Amino acid sequence: MPIANSPEKQGGGCNLNEIKRAERANLRWHMTTVVGVCTRLIAERTVR
Repeated sequence: MPIANSPEKQGGGCNLNEIKRAERANLRWHMTTVVGVCTRLIAERTVR
């Protein structure tokens, strides 16, 4: 899903505030994804 860095979603770089908000939201999503993956790996390791 190439949503993170698509110029169309960011309005072509016209509105700086929109870009900042998108980057912040994307960073938050990225962090939760990383945490979720790590948690799942730890859980799988614990089960074994």
